[in-house]
Amino acid sequence: MVHHRGSRGFVVASVRRPGTSIYGKIGLHLENCIDAIRRAEGFLSSRGFQSVSTPDQRDVLRKLHSGVRLLRNAIQHAERDIDNGRVAEGEPVWPAATTYGVFFAGKLVVHAELAALIVHLWELASAGVSAAAREDESLV
Repeated sequence: MVHHRGSRGFVVASVRRPGTSIYGKIGLHLENCIDAIRRAEGFLSSRGFQSVSTPDQRDVLRKLHSGVRLLRNAIQHAERDIDNGRVAEGEPVWPAATTYGVFFAGKLVVHAELAALIVHLWELASAGVSAAAREDESLV
């Protein structure tokens, strides 16, 4: 959430102070936001999460996160793809913030999807912490 808010703050600042060059910072925050979502997604593969979810539930979650995963992988492998000539002329060489979402290497994740995934992961983590706390209380 920090990186999503950071990107938003830079956009607001650029509107308030036209001519401010903040686009590199926006891209960095968006890249970090996407990477943080992907790292948090690793929780979905943990033994703890698998013990409280069904394979069908985990499959739905993987599908929900597929857009961010594809965008994150494109960002992470961008240098290699640029070096190997796999980036088309005129394509952005870092994530582009558009009014609609985050675009890079032909992949687009809309802002609403990023926000929903952040909230979704937070709710999953909160539920996991609550379940662990109840389990600890039952042992006492």
